[in-house]
Amino acid sequence: MDPNQNQPNQPVPTPVEPVAPVPASAPMQQPAPMPFSPPVGAPMVPAAPQKSKKGLIIGLVSGFVGLLLIAGIGVAVWMMNYYVSKDDYQKAADSFNKIVDLDSSVGSLSTTTSSSPETLDSKFNELSTQVKGMGDLRAIQKDDKLNKLYKTFKDETDRVVVFGHAVAEFIRAADDCKNVETKEDVPACVTKLRAVKDKGSQTVTDYAEALSKYLEDAMNGKLNSSAYYDATTKFTNDSKSLKNGYTDSGNALKDAINAKLK
Repeated sequence: MDPNQNQPNQPVPTPVEPVAPVPASAPMQQPAPMPFSPPVGAPMVPAAPQKSKKGLIIGLVSGFVGLLLIAGIGVAVWMMNYYVSKDDYQKAADSFNKIVDLDSSVGSLSTTTSSSPETLDSKFNELSTQVKGMGDLRAIQKDDKLNKLYKTFKDETDRVVVFGHAVAEFIRAADDCKNVETKEDVPACVTKLRAVKDKGSQTVTDYAEALSKYLEDAMNGKLNSSAYYDATTKFTNDSKSLKNGYTDSGNALKDAINAKLK
């Protein structure tokens, strides 16, 4: 017997159609954020302030003014420390002219032994004071060339001043020696003459020593006039050398000052 007979008809199942795989979907887009609105009554947040161009301009101007101020201070410092005006140079010229007025006691150094010791001391003290005071003038201190010439002139003046005071002391000693009449008077005279060396002028010291030796020899019966003559000649020449150094350095300083006034 056919096993398929006498069995009820079974419905034939409908085939299932294959479903295509669904691709992975893109992420869901988030909704655009809504602008924030503060709740009613909440304080408003102030907007960020914008930078002011006016403030920038003020800053630049202030910086420029500061630079000008610094530059102005620099000019003031230079003026204070280095600038020498015509008026400053004129004061230097006037000061030098006052020194020239004293040259009557300096210009003939080889014949100063004819002057009184008091006059010499006074004149040379005044000369020293005038030259020293000139060194305090601005033109002398700030002008390098004038300062150098002034120092040379002052050195020469100092030598002359020492010489002048020594000559004054020599004259005092020589006046005392005028009273020498006997051999017993010579030692006291010689002592005073040799004390001139304490005044610091080698020129006058050498001359006083030569005179002392001449007197001592004469006291012992030896008359060496040639040695004394040689000492006198040396004194005259040394005096002229001092004078020339003083005069030449003074003229160099005078010419430099006058050149600044042209």
